[in-house]
Amino acid sequence: MTASDTESNVNSGIGIQSILTPTDFSDRASKALKYAVSFARAYKAKLILLHVVEPVSYAGEYGYLSLENQAAEAAKELDKVKATIGDDVPVECVTRIGRAFQEVTEFADEKNVDMLVISTHGYTGLKHVLMGSVAEQIVRYAPCPVLTVRLEEHDFVE
Repeated sequence: MTASDTESNVNSGIGIQSILTPTDFSDRASKALKYAVSFARAYKAKLILLHVVEPVSYAGEYGYLSLENQAAEAAKELDKVKATIGDDVPVECVTRIGRAFQEVTEFADEKNVDMLVISTHGYTGLKHVLMGSVAEQIVRYAPCPVLTVRLEEHDFVE
């Protein structure tokens, strides 16, 4: 069996053309991005990086930051992340304003993405009840398969 046969077997029957990866620029999101990039390379799929600015205003380093300013800053950060991926993976960067799980699932539906790769904080017990889980809501409402990646887990991507 040649390398080309192995690649053909791995990819046969699975038509992944676009992968959506939401990011909050955390270490957990960076780990999920590694998985998303690996899948995008393996299936020659487009990777979409999405950051959602939640409508919670707070004072920034230089005073109040509007949602539009926060979105503009996020777009700059997305461009930095995109620059680390390499030219072999087509990457689109998107910033939206709203509730994270709603924006992620609506965007996935609008763009008909084939797969979501997300990170999870792994909260349990009272912290989970109080904080909720964006990842859990995304899994529940996503219009496509979702791979959730935890920071501490058995890794199969380097």
